[in-house]
Amino acid sequence: MSFHNYPFFSEKGFQLTKKYTIPRTYLGMGNYAAYKDFGESIWKIGYGSEIINNHTLGPDDKASQDDIDKQFYEDLKVFSNEVQKYVFVNLNKSKKAALLSFAHSIGICSFKSCKLLELINSYASKNKIIKEWSPYINHIWMSGGDLMTSRRRSELDMYFAPDKEIPT
Repeated sequence: MSFHNYPFFSEKGFQLTKKYTIPRTYLGMGNYAAYKDFGESIWKIGYGSEIINNHTLGPDDKASQDDIDKQFYEDLKVFSNEVQKYVFVNLNKSKKAALLSFAHSIGICSFKSCKLLELINSYASKNKIIKEWSPYINHIWMSGGDLMTSRRRSELDMYFAPDKEIPT
């Protein structure tokens, strides 16, 4: 698949983000129900998608695991273009994948003004980026529990991972 129109999106970024994003309103037998977040008027399903199979959601909508995975894939492609608007330095695929997961986790409004983005855009040292991103150093991430700690560790590892696998 070509990601030319979505240069901040990759299979690696999708898999990392999906691993730590828990779909909501599981009904059992592989089906999910539509839901509304408190105070919102928009129906969502699965990973927070507002549409499914090109259909705007309503209160009676349901979708399969396959449907919500496909929609999340499409949603992340669009989201990746939002992330790209705020990153002003060249990054390899691993770094982009890690930032996609990070931005999805905190939301685009928080991402565009976060210290980590500022450090990356200013070519900060590896140590400064680790200090901001590591859940073992920046304790704000530890307050999110084991899943958040694991997510930040995985993102950080991916950010500093080589772009290509070296054959052994």
